[in-house]
Amino acid sequence: MLNDQNDLLNDDADLTRVKNDLDKAKAAWNLRPGCKDRIWRYLQVVFDIGQRWKKEGNGIRYQRLMLRTAKVDLGKRLLGRFRVVVYCSSDPKTESDFRVRNKWVQWLEVASEEIEESQTFKDFVKERGGSISAAPLR
Repeated sequence: MLNDQNDLLNDDADLTRVKNDLDKAKAAWNLRPGCKDRIWRYLQVVFDIGQRWKKEGNGIRYQRLMLRTAKVDLGKRLLGRFRVVVYCSSDPKTESDFRVRNKWVQWLEVASEEIEESQTFKDFVKERGGSISAAPLR
């Protein structure tokens, strides 16, 4: 792993992948604001990105790259692949405040550990009788 922060952004392949992930998540976020399933679609994209990062074993590296690319500083908040993608791609000034986005991240983290391979994120949450605006029951 590269230690120098400047070298972090000089790895073209990883940087391109993270920029593409960020663009994909932002596009899902900006999908027709009136669309009923918009948030579900967005969270599915975030889930897919986070799961791929985990599978590739590059989650921490990609988190750092995305934060730098998006010019987002989460300060001392706990990082995590889903949290980074959500905070870098969604606009906090619109319909999702910190608490709501934090609940989304909690659901994504639970699903990451417990979802069945054939399930969608939405089906997983609905099967649990949950709402994405409420914290998941563990």
